Amino acid sequence: MTHRWDWTVADPKPPRVHLRRGAYTVIEGRIYPFNRAIHVVPSFVPPAEWPRYRAIDFGVRDPFVCLWIAWDTATDTMHVYRELYVTDRSTLHNGATIAEWSAEERRPALDERGRRLLDDDGGPATEPLPHEWTVADSADLNARMILANEYDIATHPAIKDIDEGINAVCDRLRPDAEGMPHLVVHACCPNTIREHEGWAWRPNQSRMPMDRDNHTCDCARYHVLFHALQYPRRSVMEAEEAAG
Repeated sequence: MTHRWDWTVADPKPPRVHLRRGAYTVIEGRIYPFNRAIHVVPSFVPPAEWPRYRAIDFGVRDPFVCLWIAWDTATDTMHVYRELYVTDRSTLHNGATIAEWSAEERRPALDERGRRLLDDDGGPATEPLPHEWTVADSADLNARMILANEYDIATHPAIKDIDEGINAVCDRLRPDAEGMPHLVVHACCPNTIREHEGWAWRPNQSRMPMDRDNHTCDCARYHVLFHALQYPRRSVMEAEEAAG
């Protein structure tokens, strides 16, 4: 049975803050400057107008992960607001869960003139919120075909350049001139928080990350890097240099 964290309301017991609130510290050996004090936010349902995305990392014995991500375009902040993190289940089973969970987010159904449609009972009709895209591990073509054929979940192959992906995620985690990061995780996503906080470099090996407890990190890399190619942005460091 898949455990379902309540992603619609603020967590009454937010994750414990490991670092001093407001501090921005990279713990030695860690890949990401992830600080729960600024990168973890209370859970809420993102507004319907925020574009939605999904990112998938396939696995059976290793975790199968799907992250739901919403983009606050006003502040250019990505919100990881829901996660599926399971083991020992088939892609067919996981695809059904992704389709079911995605269909839970709905918006009013409108006709071509923008008028509200009614359902069979005379009440306001709704339709699922669309996802701009789903990016997935490019190595598993068969799993991607299952999602497409069985559940109409088309996926873009992920760009798997590890260094570029890490740099892109780090840039969004880095606070801007106002002290705000541009990638946050909702408190209802404990595995995403845990892995981003703990993912580390291999001892005595320069620029080689550990290949464990990184499945949500892979998803985030896939999405952030793919998004950066579609919507180029000035990095925090470039913005600071231009302002200074």
